[in-house]
Amino acid sequence: MATWSVVATVREPIDVLRAFAAHHLLLGAERVHLYFDDPDDPNLWLFQNERRIIMESCDAAYWRRQGRARPEMIQDRQDINATGALRRCGSDWLVHTDADEFLITRGQVDTALDQIALQEAAVHVPRCERLRPRWRASSSRYDGLFKRTAKRRWLARRLHRLAIWLAYCEDWKLLRMGFFSHIHGKVFVRTGRSEMAHGSHACLRDGSPVEPWHQRSFILLHFFANNQDDWLRKLRFKRPRRLTNGRVRKNWGLVRLRASANGSI
Repeated sequence: MATWSVVATVREPIDVLRAFAAHHLLLGAERVHLYFDDPDDPNLWLFQNERRIIMESCDAAYWRRQGRARPEMIQDRQDINATGALRRCGSDWLVHTDADEFLITRGQVDTALDQIALQEAAVHVPRCERLRPRWRASSSRYDGLFKRTAKRRWLARRLHRLAIWLAYCEDWKLLRMGFFSHIHGKVFVRTGRSEMAHGSHACLRDGSPVEPWHQRSFILLHFFANNQDDWLRKLRFKRPRRLTNGRVRKNWGLVRLRASANGSI
């Protein structure tokens, strides 16, 4: 049976980290790799007695071992950390997520991965983002309605835009295709292949993008924020330009991943 692990670069409250690790271990993950983006994170002690959780502090010594300065953009740091985990991971597959993303599946993850042909190096995981209407307060961090990307049909796109406007009113200007965060999903990548580089939303083989296999068994639930203050904090950290001039930064995921694989960032 195929084995799998998960990796995340984290900067989250203690309850989020506990929920993230517990969920994926219960789902069948062999290891959970956590890269603490803040070297002074007080949660570094949290899982020190749990052998299935591998923790790494991204301090100055860590970046010296990588042979490069600490990249300014969080996405670049995520790509480097995920590729490092891919090299050291002992499982057959590794999926890169954020700490507020929870993998769910129809059936068992290992069973679904066993069905992937050997020539396939990556598997796409589509995602859903929790809908956060302005008038609705959440009773729990892990409840709510979710939305996916709109279908390509004209009517579906129009209805999707209407629903987003009704949910967020004037805040729709901060969105990208109705999402606060990414729209591309994540990928499982096979381990043990030195030519592979693992990124946030894609992977490369010898510097060229790999077209992932699309497996309908997986969905990634993205709990981007629990309330308005929470998503404003995350937007300031991940997408500051959205708050300064309303513009949405283009997704340079493959460009960043290619640069990190070449050691140029």
